Amino acid sequence: MEKKKKRLTIAELKGFKGYDNVSEEEAEYVISSLEKISILFLELFQNKKQEMENALDEDKSSDLKIRKGYDKRNAA
Repeated sequence: MEKKKKRLTIAELKGFKGYDNVSEEEAEYVISSLEKISILFLELFQNKKQEMENALDEDKSSDLKIRKGYDKRNAA
């Protein structure tokens, strides 16, 4: 189930401490900047997660090859 993406509103931004007096133009800039950095962090997280999964798969594959070689030696 995918969550629906919801953009931060100017009113919501102004509800945070320090942002209550920003202009609409400044608020739009802040919201846009937050969206961009959020996307960058999400992409970084997804890439690192994929790298870790790939490394785990490689480790499992290597371990399996070692075990198969060990089993063949013991069977003889």
